[in-house]
Amino acid sequence: EEVALTNRYMKKKKPKMYIPEYFESLLWDSVLKGGCAYNERTNDRPLAFGDFWVVERPRWLAGYPRETWETDIGAINLKLFRTRHIPDNALSWQDSYPSFGLLIDDRILFTGDTRYDPDLIRDYTKGSRIETIFHDCQLFTGGVHASLEEISGLPKNVKSKTYLMHYQDSWEKSVAAVREAGFAGFAGQDSYYIFS
Repeated sequence: EEVALTNRYMKKKKPKMYIPEYFESLLWDSVLKGGCAYNERTNDRPLAFGDFWVVERPRWLAGYPRETWETDIGAINLKLFRTRHIPDNALSWQDSYPSFGLLIDDRILFTGDTRYDPDLIRDYTKGSRIETIFHDCQLFTGGVHASLEEISGLPKNVKSKTYLMHYQDSWEKSVAAVREAGFAGFAGQDSYYIFS
């Protein structure tokens, strides 16, 4: 909502939004409409999603183990895949509210919000050239994010290239445990990662 409103009223431009059609209506109706639609009227109607964004549709990729979409932004290829996130009793990604991770140039895996989902890691690293993984990780077990305890069971070769992200402020107490578990470490706030 903040991105939409800041760009419309301060920057006076519409950023691109890469989004599947079904998710656009879900995002607008369930999240953004209340704070965006009624700020002004255009042609005697409330504002709509397209008044805030230049909408780009990713391509559906058939044959993937879960819902996966693809788009190119300049020279960067992005694959967006569904994750298993909320609600906490969802048994699979199909039962979860739509949440997405990214596969960048088939080299960098960014899980986004996800609960523990070893199938995701297996399916998107198998036979691939994944160099680095950024994995969602909370430092306690339970809830709607993968826990350090759970993902510590991932294969050694996966953990060694995995940086943990989306962790709580008490992360410094877990540095030794993360190192002992064989992870690459915590992703650094305001850090740049360069992949050539």
